[in-house]
Amino acid sequence: MVNQDSGSVYENFDFENDLTVHYESKVLCKNGEYKWLEWNIKNYYDKETLFFTARDITSKKEYQKERKIT
Repeated sequence: MVNQDSGSVYENFDFENDLTVHYESKVLCKNGEYKWLEWNIKNYYDKETLFFTARDITSKKEYQKERKIT
């Protein structure tokens, strides 16, 4: 996967605070398709370790786009 706006997560992340950041990005998958991912990023313990989880929200984004057009 390739993030279309790489680096922006790290530029906006506050490493000093114990917060969870929610972030959406469009990524290019190995098969050539684009997917939308919703990221949750959490800073843990030593303030140098980040924990990432992501889920595919492509269907949600397509639905929102369709609703906006009609």
